[in-house]
Amino acid sequence: FENGDLIFREGCGTWSDLFRDFSPNVKEFSHVGLLCEIDGGLRVLHAEANDWTGRGTVRVTTIEEFTDISVARKWAVWRLKLPMEDRNLVVKNALSRRGVSFDVGFNLNDERSLYCTELIYVSLKQANCLPPLKCYKGLLPVDAFQHEDVAEEIFRSKGKPTVNRETNNSVLDFEEARLKAKADCKYRR
Repeated sequence: FENGDLIFREGCGTWSDLFRDFSPNVKEFSHVGLLCEIDGGLRVLHAEANDWTGRGTVRVTTIEEFTDISVARKWAVWRLKLPMEDRNLVVKNALSRRGVSFDVGFNLNDERSLYCTELIYVSLKQANCLPPLKCYKGLLPVDAFQHEDVAEEIFRSKGKPTVNRETNNSVLDFEEARLKAKADCKYRR
């Protein structure tokens, strides 16, 4: 995986099914984060709120936390179709938004608070790299980034078994896929 890749998950939380089903086309994932190189390792930057209180922020977690079976039924990594220089700028812009509150109003026109896809959107926009994305009912759905003109899927877990899209090798189970992804992050630079 590389700096600036998108990481999607189908969550297990209370609102995950609603957010997944809100996507007009793919209806597969409920949450997205951005892989960011921090202190020599890849982390996930994402906007997330508590299921019960709605309070949350843009924060950094490990890939292991983001893909843990307690919060993710499955996950995938997609690479934005941008040069590395532009992806690095997107990451820089996104990291500057750490600590921004979660956008419980889901207002795409107000950057003072952000929801998960909005974080990616404003970071791309600030880098002048915004591809044509389709809003749905005034919101930016998770599947807006899952289009061949925007990004390309490079890895997908499916619970049991999982398949690494780059090598077409089957991975036996979710935990093994998580460990393989972790190893890939260390050795692909």
